[in-house]
Amino acid sequence: MRSEALPRQRTDTPAAWVLPDPPPIPDLSRYTPQRTGHGDIMIRVADPDTDASLVAEWMSQPHLIATWQQPWPASQWARYWVAQLSGTYSVPVIMLYQGVAVGYLEIYRAGRDEVGRCYHSARHDLGFHIAVGDPHLTGRRIFSPFLPTLADAMLEADPLCQVVIVDPAVNNTRMHQALLNNGWRGGGEAQPRPDRRIRLFYRGSSGLDPVERGLS
Repeated sequence: MRSEALPRQRTDTPAAWVLPDPPPIPDLSRYTPQRTGHGDIMIRVADPDTDASLVAEWMSQPHLIATWQQPWPASQWARYWVAQLSGTYSVPVIMLYQGVAVGYLEIYRAGRDEVGRCYHSARHDLGFHIAVGDPHLTGRRIFSPFLPTLADAMLEADPLCQVVIVDPAVNNTRMHQALLNNGWRGGGEAQPRPDRRIRLFYRGSSGLDPVERGLS
């Protein structure tokens, strides 16, 4: 029996697309020192009991209200994470820089997400959303080079995954540029729901055919 659908989660996917395990959390220690020149960025699963207040504080800041539109209280974030962690659609993740929590990620199965309607998705496809809590850390090329590193580590973590998707809002030009400057492809516009228009970017494995998948 399926758990209650979360925001963005599709309810029309085949039962076979509900995998038994949640999206894997990649081992960044295999990638970040070689790819970014340092091992300063790490990730871990979010804890509803200890992390919700900090993420609620981040999400109430203007730069994240504009892009995430989720200025929820800590109690709502905690409930949301409990629901996420009880299923296999998505996983809440805390991002650390030099050992300090600085951002929030959600790693999800793109085929089970509303974005999966915008291209020819498959059940092992992955995607992520990212939020840097401290605006003073943005625009300093700390996290932009990390974006392709994270995607490639995600591809390695699930050998059956051929593509990692990122779908920033159509007006999030700063994120568009960060992706295009750091090896992501695509960028075509799509509309997963009437009130949300996006640009669709991807990184794929060697076996990906972007034309067949409707990504090019």
